Amino acid sequence: MGKTNDPTPDNDTLSDTALTWSDFGMPYGGNIPDELKQTYADLAESYFKRHPEMLNNK
Repeated sequence: MGKTNDPTPDNDTLSDTALTWSDFGMPYGGNIPDELKQTYADLAESYFKRHPEMLNNK
């Protein structure tokens, strides 16, 4: 802070503060293990069948 008037952060600063999937509570580093992919797909399909209006939201 205060080192420059340039508002663009340098890459060193970004790498030190970058968020990871774990920061968002995502286990497995954000990668879904193969054995869980079908389970998550089934959950998503079930959700969107019950809430089709969510498919049109951006």
